[in-house]
Amino acid sequence: MYRHSIEPNQLEELWMEANTEALALSLSLDPPSTASVVPKKPPSLSEINQLDFYTFADDSFDDGSSTSNTIESNHLEPAQTTYSKIDVTSVRAEMQLLVNQLRLENKQLKIKLKAAETTLSKRNQHFENKHNLKLAAKDKQITQLKRNLDEQSGALRDLQTTVEELTSQLADLKFEMKMMDTAYASERAAWYYNSIALMRSSSYIRDVVKEEMPELSFLEISSEIGRRWAALDENDKKRFVLKADDDKARYQREKEDYLPDPAYETQATKSKAARKKKDPNAPKRALSAYFYFCEEHRPATREANPSKKITEIASLLAEMWRALPEKKRAKYNKLAADAKEKYQEKMQAYKEGLTKHEDEHDDEDMEEDDGEDTE
Repeated sequence: MYRHSIEPNQLEELWMEANTEALALSLSLDPPSTASVVPKKPPSLSEINQLDFYTFADDSFDDGSSTSNTIESNHLEPAQTTYSKIDVTSVRAEMQLLVNQLRLENKQLKIKLKAAETTLSKRNQHFENKHNLKLAAKDKQITQLKRNLDEQSGALRDLQTTVEELTSQLADLKFEMKMMDTAYASERAAWYYNSIALMRSSSYIRDVVKEEMPELSFLEISSEIGRRWAALDENDKKRFVLKADDDKARYQREKEDYLPDPAYETQATKSKAARKKKDPNAPKRALSAYFYFCEEHRPATREANPSKKITEIASLLAEMWRALPEKKRAKYNKLAADAKEKYQEKMQAYKEGLTKHEDEHDDEDMEEDDGEDTE
């Protein structure tokens, strides 16, 4: 006895094939016309486990006493006449051939599956490499953009620092100009008082000079009056200065009581209205030699005197300029002269442009007037 192991899913197929072979064999043996073979329902798995499905009388499965190679079928029931034993050699050969074919197909399917997996893996690797290259390019672009942004931010910070420095220098220049205007006003006021005092004293001194030097001309008399005024001591000058103060007070009182002529006021108003506004496109005036000197020496002066105020720095620069020899002033005078020459050239071109614009405007007005006359 030998129990042959069969998978449960192959049981029904093998059973139907065996019954079909048995039916064909019985028909080939020319049985009676009324005979037929009716296959039974295939046994269940529990029945297979309890029964010997195949019983071989073979040397390889028995003790060698039997030489016939037969298979008994316990599930074939003839209707009227039966052939219970059939030759299974051909069935086994066909089954083996079918198994080999299935194995070959299975092997081919495995090869195809492996090739498909390899192709899919290569394709995935290709797409992954392509995606990684795109990501690397994007990262490179982002890095370059960040680098450019950092450079632009640095340039912007430098520009802001430059603007702040220029703003500070402009404030210093404005303050220096204000201080210079104040100093100039003080000097002018002093000159005014001295002039008034000199005028007060000139009538007396002139008479004395004419008596002493009648041969002098008018200009020579004026020069002599100035020389004698400078030679007076402070006590003598004080008398004329007091007279100048009295004269100034008188002028202020008369100015408050003065009522201007309406015709004069109307003319002055028209003159102010006719005054042109400053054109922002006009060339800027050239700087003076003193301003070029201040621009060059202000940083060093501020560094040498960090505790001094802006007004004190301006005073130091003014003293340095006054003490500067003419030879050293020549450089700044040349800069001022060149700047003035350029300013004059720009102003000339600006005036020519204004004249051309006014001529074109006049031509347009004339064309409009001609059109109105034609209508």
